[in-house]
Amino acid sequence: MSKLGAVCLGIIGWGVLSLSQSASLQKEMLRELDRIHNAFYTLYAPRHWKKEFANWDLETQISQAKEKVLSHPDMTVKEYHRVLNEFLTSTQDFHVGMALHSTEGATLPFQVKGIGGQYFLVYIDRIKLPVSDFPFQVGDELISFGEEPVFDVITRLQKEMMGNIRLTPTHQELIEKFLTRRTGKLGMNIPKGSITIGVRPKGKQKNYTRQLRWDYSPEGIRYTGLETAQLPSPFSPMLALAPGSEANPLQKILDISLTAAPWVKGLGRFPAVGNPYSVGEKKSFVPDLGKKVWETSPLSSFYAYLFELPNQKVIGYVRIPHFMGNALAVFEFSQIIKHFESKADALVVDEMNNPGGSLFYMYALASMLSDQALVTPRHRMSITPSDVKGAYQALEILEQVEGTGQAKAVLGLNLNGYPMTYEFANFMRGYYEFIIAQWEAGKRLTEPYYIAGIDHIAPYPEAQFTKPILLLVNSLVFSGGDFFAAILQDNERATLLGSRTAGAGGFVVTEQASNLFGIEDIAITASIAERKNKKPIENLGVNPDIAYSFTVDDLRENYTGYVSAIHAGLGKLLQ
Repeated sequence: MSKLGAVCLGIIGWGVLSLSQSASLQKEMLRELDRIHNAFYTLYAPRHWKKEFANWDLETQISQAKEKVLSHPDMTVKEYHRVLNEFLTSTQDFHVGMALHSTEGATLPFQVKGIGGQYFLVYIDRIKLPVSDFPFQVGDELISFGEEPVFDVITRLQKEMMGNIRLTPTHQELIEKFLTRRTGKLGMNIPKGSITIGVRPKGKQKNYTRQLRWDYSPEGIRYTGLETAQLPSPFSPMLALAPGSEANPLQKILDISLTAAPWVKGLGRFPAVGNPYSVGEKKSFVPDLGKKVWETSPLSSFYAYLFELPNQKVIGYVRIPHFMGNALAVFEFSQIIKHFESKADALVVDEMNNPGGSLFYMYALASMLSDQALVTPRHRMSITPSDVKGAYQALEILEQVEGTGQAKAVLGLNLNGYPMTYEFANFMRGYYEFIIAQWEAGKRLTEPYYIAGIDHIAPYPEAQFTKPILLLVNSLVFSGGDFFAAILQDNERATLLGSRTAGAGGFVVTEQASNLFGIEDIAITASIAERKNKKPIENLGVNPDIAYSFTVDDLRENYTGYVSAIHAGLGKLLQ
């Protein structure tokens, strides 16, 4: 054989091997989509509502994802992540999303907020950007980002992260936060190196530029080996057991999560520290509402104080940053509420930028804001044979409970601060009997029912606030925050001021499986809740009783207009 012939055969052989490797990886991408399809078909409770609300169809969206894979034989794993992200965001569901095993990320030490298509600095990390190096102030307008109009950069980032879905104010605010906080955990493109920004200071006509450098963390998990290897076939991912599902059949209900999980992970450290615009921050951007006459210790889990209005009325203020607390935090909250009940004429509760958290912790805090039982939302829940098995096992355990003492011994003293009683155990019995009955009736999505059987939240024994409440909300109030607002509004216990909440209206489960594509987990909404008026919280959120939209003057003048609106709202409540 001639050398030329040998070379030709070598090239042909390499090409066949390369095609085989590409086909092998493509096949596994399609298998992973089949697995995700099955998970959503089995677990995704809002499917029918999404069809009605946004004409979303599971089969159509999975087919489109597969077409993208098939039309791109040399698709990389990073490109495949974007296909998965487009499918997940097509649900228009803030609970749905994936977290990737990734170490890559990049941040800049400032944050912006958009109003009317303009973007303003609202937070500057002065440790990293001292005035001598960055002579701009909160309220100055960001004009350009990487030598492009910032509006164009935001629009492109929206397309990258959200695809072609209908954008809400919540989406807009999330994108604003991700402008200077990029993370590989959400499959984002991560910048590095230097960037030039342009800023127009307040009261100036001239723009000033500064060059910054992305604080970049490199990716430690690479896929080049996977993309060039020939994978064994067939390959079947193994489903992982949910944490605690075998060890304790009650764990699933005890750990009910009402958190916008993928987005919280994407926004980085939680709880956040130092930036009042962060999701879950202990102290929000709301300025002091009046002359303080009392304040909690800096060591407290809650930022709270009493202040005086010009008419001598004393008002309480308490910030609830998230619902991820424990029994100790519940006790702290009870002491604050007891103090407010004795000293305050009304109460301002600030839950803005609240990502949600534990159902029972949220119930515990809500129980202190009324001396009457509070009606809770009902949920349609997806159920599987695993749920039915767990229900039978849970009932066996609950049979041991014949009094409050035994309830505490078997189930624990409390559930994230929500008191454990014999009545609570009885409610749980009813819940598990309902799950079994629904399955035997052929239901895969239950009729509306109360989680853990709790149809009313009983008033907290040691602390109850009985006077008017003004609840501050915005579009970054998610999940447990949505439910907290809905419960207080539906029970006519609080007046809401601000903007509509995000509308994450169910509890979330995480589906985990062994896979080659770096998927840590996929969050899926396993229930869809309805309010007292039978309308879902999902997508619709909770509308405020007093609407308020932030203005440029708010950002530049320490929210004087917003504070005036709060005072006016309090005035109406106190009449």
